[in-house]
Amino acid sequence: MKSLEWKLRAALDGLCLDEKLVRINEYVRLLFTRRRRCGYVGCLGYANLGDRALYEAIQLIFRHHMTFASHRTDMLARLVSAARRGPAFDLVCLGGGTLMGQTSVYRLESALDAGLPVFSFGTGCHPMQFGLECDPEYGRKFKRQIGILQRLQLVSVRDEASKRTLLEQGLRAEIDVIGDPVLAFALDSRPYAGGRRIGVNVGNDYGAQMWGRWENIVSALRPVLLALLDDGWEITLFPLSADEIPGTVRLARELGPRIKVFRHYLNRAAYIAACSEQDMFIGVKLHSVILAHCALTPAVMLAYQPKCTQYMESVNMQACTLQTNHLSETSILGALDEARSAAADIRARLTERFSFYAARRATFVKKVCEMLLDD
Repeated sequence: MKSLEWKLRAALDGLCLDEKLVRINEYVRLLFTRRRRCGYVGCLGYANLGDRALYEAIQLIFRHHMTFASHRTDMLARLVSAARRGPAFDLVCLGGGTLMGQTSVYRLESALDAGLPVFSFGTGCHPMQFGLECDPEYGRKFKRQIGILQRLQLVSVRDEASKRTLLEQGLRAEIDVIGDPVLAFALDSRPYAGGRRIGVNVGNDYGAQMWGRWENIVSALRPVLLALLDDGWEITLFPLSADEIPGTVRLARELGPRIKVFRHYLNRAAYIAACSEQDMFIGVKLHSVILAHCALTPAVMLAYQPKCTQYMESVNMQACTLQTNHLSETSILGALDEARSAAADIRARLTERFSFYAARRATFVKKVCEMLLDD
């Protein structure tokens, strides 16, 4: 098992190098593209598949209209600006993820001050109460950010809860709800044999920024996984980011050699393909469940933050959601049994919601092109 952790770490080292090369390559592409150049503001370079998948999804959605690069003001941006004899970017996008209320919003000010069009695409935000529980200064910071967001030409968010929070905090703008951008990768269909294969994401310890304690999540999951093994289930652990490797490998070691660990945890296509081979999924991290849903795999969400419950509400999966501060072996097994018995209905409901949000995304993309690109 120790050799497995070394292999996972080696893969991470290679991907981090690849991440730097990708950023450089993006700026080279800016010099030669015939499309509009869009600066992307979001979380990149942190070896997190959720962040990667969001960026890849937005690039896919706008592939006929824009060339993206991470928005920055360093030497690379200055070189592109000098070569173009003008701004490095034509417009800026605040990407997906729970970025509203976070420091990413402040990065928009330089673009806005320079007169560049700025829009948000499927971005989310925490409810004010949770933000204040994590940071007593959250309210003051969010109020300042509302002033920044008010200057955006177009605003879209991933769910109704995020829209509601923005309106309650004083944002006076038309807000489109378009779903999580990663849903653009959802499969149209998949075979389902009703077997006994399950994928599990155990997340990581986020301290005060989560419901309950991570140790309690693992304590509730451990007997569930042992019971599933005894019942003949094949279990694969699915880390989603580099910081989950130690806890994932430790749990696999505790449970014994029958547990598998998915190694390609920063490869979005491989992750969805592997999830499509699972009959069920249990996930703590938001995008572990979203990627499982993209594979049309029924999933139980162990919601560690409000964004998890907000997503599950957005796809009508509230019955498959448990908060991590109220977990037990019984509650997890019960939710899993219910989801398994309703698997066909879950896949049908997911497909309907994916089509709904695909139409919403297309409408908003058209609005961006007409208002900001003159297309």
